[in-house]
Amino acid sequence: MITRKQTGSLKPKILPSLLASASSSDPLYVPTCYSDAIKYPYWRQAILDEYTSLVQNNIWELVPLTNAHNLIGSKWLYRVKLDPDSSISRYKERLVAQGFKQQYGLNFDQTFSRVIKPATIRTLLTIAVTRKWDLRQLDVKNAFLNETLSETVYMKQPQGFVHPDFPTHACLLQKSLYGLKEAPRAWFQNLFDKFIVALNERFQLNDLGRLNYFLGIEKYIKELLSKYGMVHCTSVKTPITPKGSFMESGSLLSNPHEYKCLVGSLQYLSATRPDITYAVNQASQSMHKPTTLDFSAGKRILRYLAGTSHHGLSITSSSSFQLRGYSDSDWAGCPITRRSTSGYCVFIGPNLIS
Repeated sequence: MITRKQTGSLKPKILPSLLASASSSDPLYVPTCYSDAIKYPYWRQAILDEYTSLVQNNIWELVPLTNAHNLIGSKWLYRVKLDPDSSISRYKERLVAQGFKQQYGLNFDQTFSRVIKPATIRTLLTIAVTRKWDLRQLDVKNAFLNETLSETVYMKQPQGFVHPDFPTHACLLQKSLYGLKEAPRAWFQNLFDKFIVALNERFQLNDLGRLNYFLGIEKYIKELLSKYGMVHCTSVKTPITPKGSFMESGSLLSNPHEYKCLVGSLQYLSATRPDITYAVNQASQSMHKPTTLDFSAGKRILRYLAGTSHHGLSITSSSSFQLRGYSDSDWAGCPITRRSTSGYCVFIGPNLIS
């Protein structure tokens, strides 16, 4: 018997996301647009709180529009923030600029911003557990909104808050706003200059107490399974077949963006799930032209995660601070290019850091 998989005629089942399928009466329901959000009192209040905060921080000033070429839009984004026990903390509203419409050399220049590496986090946790340090976490309120912009950026007035006397005016941004290409760099540059010793003198901080909730990986996996309609899927014992399943012949996906979103989500998970790193690496090699077979192989990783969502990295205390590294390589493992693939892992004591 010839199966559909063998003929490459599989088509990924397009399912609504977790958020899109939620009932509007559900307290976890997240609106997708402004006109939907204002139907609910708690979302209306969240929008008003966000707008008030932006005005109080002098993020922009209304000016007559003189150059329409660098005018960008904005969008309201909605999110339900949860406590570590998954109870609702608050309804979070954020106004983001449509930075994808910015033009290099016109209203933005340098954008590179350093971010912390997973290996650094794991090293810190290893040292803290071994030395019995007390870890605390801080949240900088509206971090990006504290930085002064050096570029000239005009933005349309936010939806729902167009000034009745100046409907054709634009917002000349005085400070950075979420969504701008240069926003992360502006924040990093300031943090680098001032560092933590002066942080509390300028920014309003939330002391979140002892470090007990950091990545929320198990919850993230469950949300990912819901997004792809695989909450009740049959789990598998390995994230990839022994011979590999990616880069095989098959019909091209009509919507490759969906595959790229899946692989991007899996890349984030691999920071604390080294057992899927190789499979995710293989999946990433098909990003340019993903096929239906690639998509099926990517969903196999989800099936593996469905049965191992409780797995994670265990950081244990040890008297040993010995740094150990291991490496290995296959031989001409790629069936197409015959190139070999190398892998490595680094430990501090018994704890994997990279």
